[in-house]
Amino acid sequence: MPTSPRILIVVACSFLILSAGAGCGGGRQANPILARLNQAKQIADAELRAIELSQISSEMAAAGDMSGAAEVLSSASSAAGEISDAKGRAEALNAIALAYGK
Repeated sequence: MPTSPRILIVVACSFLILSAGAGCGGGRQANPILARLNQAKQIADAELRAIELSQISSEMAAAGDMSGAAEVLSSASSAAGEISDAKGRAEALNAIALAYGK
C-alpha cells in the first residue's frame, strides 16, 4: 500500500513535537531569582550581601515584581548598615542607589 508524502510529514512533525515535549519534565522549575535571593541572604560578608541583594532587586523590578524588589532593597540597605569600612559601605550604597534608579 503506497504511503502519501503528506502522511509521512504529519507523522514526522507529530513525532518531533511529542519528543520535544517529553524532556520538559512536567514539573515546575524553581524560580532562579528566588534561589539566588535565598543564597544571597546567607552571605556572611555584609558588603557582598548588600551588592548581591541590590542586583537581585534590579532583576526582580525588571521582571515586574516591584514590591518584592523594594523588600529586597530594604534588606540590602540593612546589610549596608552593618558595614564598618567607609569604602565598602559607599560601594554597597552606590549599588543600592543604582538599583533604586531602575
